[in-house]
Amino acid sequence: MALQIQGAYDDFQNTIMERLTNSKTLVTHDPVHYTHMAYLPFPSTWPMFTPKDKLGDWFESYASLMELNVWMNTRVKGAEYNDKTGQWLVTVERGGEPVRKLKPRHVVMCTGKVRFPQ
Repeated sequence: MALQIQGAYDDFQNTIMERLTNSKTLVTHDPVHYTHMAYLPFPSTWPMFTPKDKLGDWFESYASLMELNVWMNTRVKGAEYNDKTGQWLVTVERGGEPVRKLKPRHVVMCTGKVRFPQ
């Protein structure tokens, strides 16, 4: 059985911080001890409930320290998982470049609790 995802998700902010700053529905409502990132916990002085701008700065720093390849300004046109090969085929458009087909081992889909229609 193959899983297919059709449609597009628009993410046209250029940085993680810009994404958070422009978000109208962002609410950081989880206590700090539930939201640590892998391999780099928050400092002991971190507030119990994180303001969005502080969290945005943390995400930017985390991505840099962990050498993560974060793509903003990218549209996912579709994704398909092949059970036989155990591999994804993801089609993306990125910043006006030609369509790319990627074969990642993992796909993380984050929709959030509330999202306004685009």
